[in-house]
Amino acid sequence: MGSERETASLSAKELVFRTLRQRIVEGIYSPGEKILDKQIASELDVSRTPVREAIQVLVAQRFLDSFPRVGTVVSTIKKEDVFMLYRPLAAIQALAVEVAIEKITAEQIAALSLLNREFHDAVSQHNTQAAMEADKEFHDVIVTIADNPYITDASVNLQMHVQRLEYIFFKHVPIFTESLLEHDLIINSFHLRNPVIGREAMSRNWHRPMNILYQLLLEQEKDHLQI
Repeated sequence: MGSERETASLSAKELVFRTLRQRIVEGIYSPGEKILDKQIASELDVSRTPVREAIQVLVAQRFLDSFPRVGTVVSTIKKEDVFMLYRPLAAIQALAVEVAIEKITAEQIAALSLLNREFHDAVSQHNTQAAMEADKEFHDVIVTIADNPYITDASVNLQMHVQRLEYIFFKHVPIFTESLLEHDLIINSFHLRNPVIGREAMSRNWHRPMNILYQLLLEQEKDHLQI
């Protein structure tokens, strides 16, 4: 009986955690917005305990900030965060390519090629949402093939933060044409079993949007100061 209650509690916590994180990533909850555990518990039809537990995890992962006498709010986005997020993610996923090259099968390479065609179709149709989802899945598959839990854990957390930045800032700034070419190079590196090509293409695939986003935030900051 105790084990069943524990399982139910963990399931509720995971539900709340995933729901809140996705809302933060997609910008449904804005930076600085206050998070009320009672309201969320009522909305998701769970007790306040799993909500509080999920909030603690999200605070630890820096999606939320907790302040005395203020409460818990969605973390703000600063231009300095861009380099702190993108650089380690680029390094980790470049390593994932190198590890995956040692393991990848012809069927998995074909699956990546299919995903990249879906990415291409979404870009051609100017469907930013679908393009971002296809791009994420492409990267997720490579990390899965690498099959290293430490790479996976670090990559998932960093990529969710990066995805949040891109949802907010890249919806109206398409940058996918270069990504298609970089994905092609990554796939080619798997065909050739060449880790140098793969690492360089993956690193460029993250550093390019990093630089674009930093400039966007810098210009936004300048505009704000001029008001």
